[in-house]
Amino acid sequence: MTPRFMVALDLGKQTHVGYVYDSTRRQLSKPLRIKVEQADFLSFENQLRSYSNQPSDFLIGHEATGHYGETLLRRLRAQGYPIVELNGRQVAEFRRGLGRRAKTDKLDAEAMARQLATGEFQPTAAPSPTQQALQRMSRLREDLVKEQTRWLNRLRSLLDQTCPELSLVLPDLTKASVLAVLHRFPSGQALAQASVDELTAVIHQASRGQKGQDFACQLQAIAGHTVGFSDP
Repeated sequence: MTPRFMVALDLGKQTHVGYVYDSTRRQLSKPLRIKVEQADFLSFENQLRSYSNQPSDFLIGHEATGHYGETLLRRLRAQGYPIVELNGRQVAEFRRGLGRRAKTDKLDAEAMARQLATGEFQPTAAPSPTQQALQRMSRLREDLVKEQTRWLNRLRSLLDQTCPELSLVLPDLTKASVLAVLHRFPSGQALAQASVDELTAVIHQASRGQKGQDFACQLQAIAGHTVGFSDP
């Protein structure tokens, strides 16, 4: 049985925008703005119940937005509302087919509501606890990689200013030996003036014995003739 009420949600970080389309009367509701807070969630649920007390009378659609909206979607799914995730590209094409080329939360949600009413969509199965955990871990790893890249770029920028010649012999700034040397001797000047024994000890310990005095002398020779800044 086809649901009577199509609910489209455009999910945002702090506020969601929704529309309810009555497929029997062919009426589209006014935009519903839902702040990510308890009072607005309850108000939205009451608005849905004003159309019908049966969750099976609804089909709720949304685009994939990462973790945005997950609190509201999980809450609605727990109450029995069927939910479907829509393809963002298809939503955009459908919106343009309506003659609306601008992109706003309101237009996106309205286009989704009309698209749900004209197509055949199957509710998306609720993710298992294992899937939810994997999704969170994947997002966490993605954030970690972005953060690591940002800091490595900053470190590379500093190295290019203080002793750019070292980039040829220190291509991988994630190695423990490289980080140990740059932490202990943060400029070309500091590296050139360091005690060979001290520098060798730092390299030997951080590289677990794979590198030693020869590598220390190589670094000092480069640092001693660098064109980089002498700022500490």
